[in-house]
Amino acid sequence: MGCAAGAALAGWLTDRWGRKRILIASAVLFAASSVGAAVPGTSASSWPARLAGGLAIGVASVLAPLYIAEISPRAIRGRLVAFNQMAIVTGILLA
Repeated sequence: MGCAAGAALAGWLTDRWGRKRILIASAVLFAASSVGAAVPGTSASSWPARLAGGLAIGVASVLAPLYIAEISPRAIRGRLVAFNQMAIVTGILLA
């Protein structure tokens, strides 16, 4: 649910505050959610952290390729965006 909401909100958030700021906020949300998921007292207290992590994943999955394409040189833009996707898929495979 968090991932879907994050992906749906990413465009609006970016239009309002900018791509770089939202990616930084997503990274902070990743860090906070990992700490929150690592030290819950009960299983119920881990749900907000997991929701926050899902939001961060949704936002980052939409904005990271756009940001890479925006800042990369034209000659290697496609390779860098493809490398981003390959890193994600390889990480999922290894996990």
